[in-house]
Amino acid sequence: MDYGLFYGNPTLNDSYDEYNAYGFGVGLDYYIQISAGLSYKSIRSVLQGYSLNTTKSIEADASTMDYGLLMTIPVTKLIEPDLHFNVLQSIPAMPYFNISMGYSQLNIGKEIYYIDPAQSDPLPRTARLGYTLSAGLDIKLNNSILRAFEYDFIAEADNILVQRNWTNNTVNYQGLTGDIIFGKNLIELKGNDNVSVHKGNNFSLFETVEFMIGRFDGNGYQQEKAYGYGIRAKGILTFLKAYTSDRIFNYIADHFDIQYYTSTLFPEDVRESKLYGLSVSFGGYEF
Repeated sequence: MDYGLFYGNPTLNDSYDEYNAYGFGVGLDYYIQISAGLSYKSIRSVLQGYSLNTTKSIEADASTMDYGLLMTIPVTKLIEPDLHFNVLQSIPAMPYFNISMGYSQLNIGKEIYYIDPAQSDPLPRTARLGYTLSAGLDIKLNNSILRAFEYDFIAEADNILVQRNWTNNTVNYQGLTGDIIFGKNLIELKGNDNVSVHKGNNFSLFETVEFMIGRFDGNGYQQEKAYGYGIRAKGILTFLKAYTSDRIFNYIADHFDIQYYTSTLFPEDVRESKLYGLSVSFGGYEF
C-alpha cells in the first residue's frame, strides 16, 4: 500500500506498508467439501517524514498468523449426481448450485511499534464470517470440463476484535465472531459502527472473463460502491486441452493458471481508488 510522498519535500521516498505471505491449505471432498488454511505474514511499515530540513525514516516490522475454515455443500450433486443435458445436440452440460460458508481470523500476533516499545499498538486482529451462493453451467469438451458460466453472490461480515482500555492501557480480544450478528449482518446485510458488511456479485464466462460489482457498509461507510473485472488463462487452456493430445500442454492446462484483475473503490467520488493484481497459481494435485 503506497501512501505517496509527504508534503513539503518532493525528494523523499514513498511511505508504504507491505507484507509477504506464505500459506498452506488442505481439503477433504466426501459428499461435502471441507477446507482449512493457515498463512504466515511478514509485515514491514515505512513512514518517511520531514522536519527541520532533516529527512526521517521510521520503520516497524511484525509477523502475524491467519487461519480459515471453509465448508461447501454441492446441493445439485447431492440431489441428483448425474444431472445433465445436451447443448448444440452433442455437448453435455451439467448445471450446479453450491452453498459455501467460511470463517477466518486474521492478524494474530504481537503488538507493533515504530520507536518506543512502551507505545506499541495491537495488530488489527479481525474475524470474518460469510457465505457464497454459486450457480452455473459446466460443459464437457471431449475429456475436459469447462465452466461456461458462473454466478456468485457473496456476503461477508468482518469485525476487529481488539478492545483497548485507555484508562489502564490494557488490550483484550473478543471471542471468535466478536460483534458479528448473523441475522442482522449476513441476512439483512446491514453494517454498523463495529461491523463491516461486504456484498458482491461475480459473473464469470468460460473461465476467461470476470465481472464484479458490490457494496460495503458499516464501520464508517454507508453503502459504498465497488466494481471490477478480471481476465484469466484457465478457460483458454482448458479449451485447447480438449483438442490436443500433447502431454506437456495438457499438464500445463491441468495445473497452471494466471489471472489479471483490477477493481475500483468509491467510483465517481473524490476518494476513488483503483487496485490492480496479478495472480499466478499452480494447483490441481490430488492425493
